Amino acid sequence: MTRKSIPFRSIQDWSFIFLILFFVLSFIDRRFGILGLVCLAVPLILALLGYGRLHCSHVCPRGSFFGKVVSRISMERKLPPFFRTLEFRYAALVLMAMCLVGNVFRFYPDLTAMANGMFQVMTASFAVGTILGIFFKPRSWCTFCPIGFSASLIKEAQDQHKIRRKSGNS
Repeated sequence: MTRKSIPFRSIQDWSFIFLILFFVLSFIDRRFGILGLVCLAVPLILALLGYGRLHCSHVCPRGSFFGKVVSRISMERKLPPFFRTLEFRYAALVLMAMCLVGNVFRFYPDLTAMANGMFQVMTASFAVGTILGIFFKPRSWCTFCPIGFSASLIKEAQDQHKIRRKSGNS
């Protein structure tokens, strides 16, 4: 497959500031937790536009935080192999999807409660990623990140569709 040209420069060196800002604002007023939807939407939109996991390498504030901050205190151990399995990645994706969809159905149409639910999911996944980053490699979370995995699945489906179209089997 040919690669699309990258539409912007990497902000990975400083994008962790967005994550810190998200947590500070959401702690002050939980309604800001709804901004967590941006963390979900941007990578998926980029993937749907054909850029695969570009968000992971160029934008991701969480990955930036793990790479710039957690790396200073990381034990740098290798992540146990089961975290890299396809089954574990799917399990993480299903769990996060269930939490997010469950919060929407449970709290709809109360936007403040939905925002609080989003904040809780973001906080829990951030805590898991930080703990893993301290005990293992800093960006261990990225190995099975549900959003990055979703972007990979989108890109894979797009590539398969292109192959089928070229072979005339669409």
